[in-house]
Amino acid sequence: MNNALVLENISFSYEQNEIFSDLNYTFNTGNIYSIMGSNGEGKTTLLNLIYGNLPLKTGSICLSQGNQTKELDDKDVFLIPTVPLLPKFLTGRQFLSLYVTENGCDLKDIDIVLDKLNFHEYDLDKLILNYSTGTIHKLLLACALLSKNKIILLDEPLVSLDFIVAAEVKRILQELKKDHIILLSTHILEIANEISDEIAIIKDKKIHKIEMSDMSTEQLSELMRMKLLEENKDE
Repeated sequence: MNNALVLENISFSYEQNEIFSDLNYTFNTGNIYSIMGSNGEGKTTLLNLIYGNLPLKTGSICLSQGNQTKELDDKDVFLIPTVPLLPKFLTGRQFLSLYVTENGCDLKDIDIVLDKLNFHEYDLDKLILNYSTGTIHKLLLACALLSKNKIILLDEPLVSLDFIVAAEVKRILQELKKDHIILLSTHILEIANEISDEIAIIKDKKIHKIEMSDMSTEQLSELMRMKLLEENKDE
């Protein structure tokens, strides 16, 4: 089933600092969305609002499933923060077993999920303390799949990864998007250009859409610049 994440009339402020005002946007299954914007525009804030870490001032965030719409709950969304905090004294295998038990997941799904993510046995038996950032991201993506979350949020997921590991994470996300709504925040245009089906630019408390095509990073950069200039003129 094709799901849609629907943001309607969202407003949010940090005390007197308004971040979003009457924001509307729809994210669909089958797409990877890069959330971009200048520092302080609200990239991470948007992910935290969707995840439920922050309360809305006004508006709603819902999951549309065919003809039915429901409010999001914690079973719908999985967030991978920029710096995940995991119990480093556990092995990957122990962590997954604990996660499955605590969240009521199906033990039989573990091998299927690990195979899908190309997660090696020798990594499972390492302490998380010795994991690379890329392996930690794969471990958390495994949790998202075990929980059957429909929406996966990633905050600056590729920043500290080397080229080979970043390519592997991109491959995994391209595979997962078939059945998920994937949003990732990034400030790096090259990453957005390589991985996105659509770029959502946060500017002046709204989201502005750029649909992707076979364009170079230079062409995309110019399109973004022109888009933001147009928005400023309209104001």
